[in-house]
Amino acid sequence: MIGAGGAARAIYFTLVKEGVKQVDIANRTKERAAQLVSDCPYDKVSKALSIIEAEESLSQYDLIIQTTSSGMSPELDHSPLKVDQLKTGAIVSDIIYNPLQTKLLREAGEKGAETQNGLGMFINQAALAFEIWTGIMPDTARMTDIVLNKLGGNTC
Repeated sequence: MIGAGGAARAIYFTLVKEGVKQVDIANRTKERAAQLVSDCPYDKVSKALSIIEAEESLSQYDLIIQTTSSGMSPELDHSPLKVDQLKTGAIVSDIIYNPLQTKLLREAGEKGAETQNGLGMFINQAALAFEIWTGIMPDTARMTDIVLNKLGGNTC
């Protein structure tokens, strides 16, 4: 996983709690990644990595989850790491939804990875919040159509 902020914390804790065997955390500051690993209360096999260490070892990961703001509009030419060593058949998920296809997702797709943007996370978080406040679960398909219309694109 790339990043060690609030979204990374929620995703990391959930993955480990649900039994994912190994989740390593890469961050610009390795110390912050190490703190996140240390904070997690569940049994885990995890290590903190610098971005350079992550780039060098990408070939060993089946799933890459990008949780930083790197590549979010308007900084479309940014990517949190280079995907030169990406494992064939890896899945790359970027929680950013604007743009729908970040530089990271585009480059990973060019290397044959399966990619997923953050649109589903965005829509479902909003739907659950709406349900908590109103007791009504909204139509997520309609929400998706509206968001795509506003963003001017398709999911990737």
